[in-house]
Amino acid sequence: PSPQPTSTSEEASDFLRLMAKRWRLSEASSLVDVGCGLGHWSMLLYPFLKPNATLVAIDPERKWVKEAPARFFARFPAVNRDRFTFKRGDAKALPLPSDTYDAVTCQTVLMHLGDPFGALREMMRIVKPGGIIIAAEPNNLLNIMAFSSITADEPVDSIVRRFEFWLRYHRGRKLAGAGDNTIGDLLPGMFGRLGLTDIAVTL
Repeated sequence: PSPQPTSTSEEASDFLRLMAKRWRLSEASSLVDVGCGLGHWSMLLYPFLKPNATLVAIDPERKWVKEAPARFFARFPAVNRDRFTFKRGDAKALPLPSDTYDAVTCQTVLMHLGDPFGALREMMRIVKPGGIIIAAEPNNLLNIMAFSSITADEPVDSIVRRFEFWLRYHRGRKLAGAGDNTIGDLLPGMFGRLGLTDIAVTL
């Protein structure tokens, strides 16, 4: 018999288990989620941390900081709530002490910032020496080059013109300080400029 296709949630779970192993999250007793929103990303990573790990979730939006704890504790009702902090804060000026946390992470946050390098510098400041910074960010410009059965045989000039339009749009957003939707591919270079080591990329 043919194997049954895996569901998207099973594939996501397999991917997270693999990445948690590579990131050695089982050795981390503290995690900071920068730009946490409602906590979706930290809720996915939390089960892979050491038991009773500390979580600090930071977001500039009062609404998310207010609503995230209820969602988190509904998902993990048995956790020690004293180990969790949800607070407002700017990614470029994190209200946290230096050299303190085992893991610092963000997910689709840097792409929206006018100064992503400043945010990465802050993440580096608060992580312990030997800790890990995990940035899950896309290069959305690559989506423009996706082909389908309808577009695969389009004339080259049409494809090039469409890509040029989106490239100019992305660069315009960046110049306007509205973020960089291609930042995923730029992060290894930024990490290098910060002096980080053991830089790895997973696509």
